[in-house]
Amino acid sequence: MTSAILCPASYFGIAVADAQPTVYALPACYGGDTVPTERPTQAQFQTCADGSKELTGITWTRYGPDGAEGTGTYSYNVCEPNCAAGHRDSFPAVIHADEPAPQAPDAACPAGTMFYGNLVIAYPDGVPSAEGGGPNMRFRGMPATLYSTAATPDAPTSLANPRC
Repeated sequence: MTSAILCPASYFGIAVADAQPTVYALPACYGGDTVPTERPTQAQFQTCADGSKELTGITWTRYGPDGAEGTGTYSYNVCEPNCAAGHRDSFPAVIHADEPAPQAPDAACPAGTMFYGNLVIAYPDGVPSAEGGGPNMRFRGMPATLYSTAATPDAPTSLANPRC
């Protein structure tokens, strides 16, 4: 008969870090009271200063390390005659996010946060203008726009690296 003696790692002077739970988050606008959360019901993204692009009323059917799937409403600020006096155009949306990656070292987000690298917004009923993020691909047969953290920072589809 074999017996084992179990001792906590701290007994031997080994520091054990508390494991942080992994949070999978959309590459969106964070700061202040807005922190990365799983299964958000809304997310503002890309142009955080003026709130031009937003997902609202999101309902998720899948969310985790293998990606996220949901539906909601996509809207963007139409800056006519200017952004302050403009209006919002809205479209039903199918949402897909994938390729989670750890946050950038200087992101200052809660420990354990992984951000999806791609955000696909498909339009089952009408499409936004180029200003609003017009389609650049097809997703499940629908016109769609792929936004990515890997895109060139000045590209219209760039999400940059999220910061908190």
